[in-house]
Amino acid sequence: MAHVVLRAHNKTPNYLRTLPLHHSQREIACTEHYADFSLDIRPTADFLGQLLSHGNGIEVLQPLELREKMRQMIAETLKRY
Repeated sequence: MAHVVLRAHNKTPNYLRTLPLHHSQREIACTEHYADFSLDIRPTADFLGQLLSHGNGIEVLQPLELREKMRQMIAETLKRY
């Protein structure tokens, strides 16, 4: 289990408010430009796929290991194009 903190940009905060990624999701901060959400979840491949499906609308802030894993996955994807 990991304590995950996500930053949602653009229209993604409203999407996550309407359709949470997990039952533990809580909104912990909000500005006019983004909203931060926390989740206590096991970061499975399915969960990572959900995050990637939001494109640049979601940024992983914590844990740093998950942030780095997402960065690596995106870098590998870019190599294919």
